[in-house]
Amino acid sequence: LNLILIPRYSIEGAALASALSFVLMLFLSVIFLRRKIKLISPWRSWAVIIIVASIIPLASKLFIKYLAINIYVSTILGLILGCVIYLWVLYELRVINIKEIMKVLKNEK
Repeated sequence: LNLILIPRYSIEGAALASALSFVLMLFLSVIFLRRKIKLISPWRSWAVIIIVASIIPLASKLFIKYLAINIYVSTILGLILGCVIYLWVLYELRVINIKEIMKVLKNEK
C-alpha cells in the first residue's frame, strides 16, 4: 500500500496507508479474538466511528482550501468544524445522545 500511495500522494498517502493498515489489523485481531474467546464486538459502532473519522479530514481540508484566509485561522476553524461534524454524525446515527455530548463538553466523567 505504501508503494502505491506514497509516490502519488506523498505524506498524505503515507498517512492513509498507515490508517488503513491499522483498521485492517483491528478487524483481524477482533476476528481472531472472537474465535479464541467469546468476544462480543460492537461492529456497527466501530464502522460508524471509522466512517465519520474518515469524513472529518476531508471536510477540514475542503474548508481550509476554500476559505482563503490565514492558514492558522483556517486550520483552527477546520478543526472546530471537524469536531462539530463528528459529534453531529454520531448523534444522528444514535451512537451517542445529547447527555453524553454535554458530558464531553463539560469534561465530566
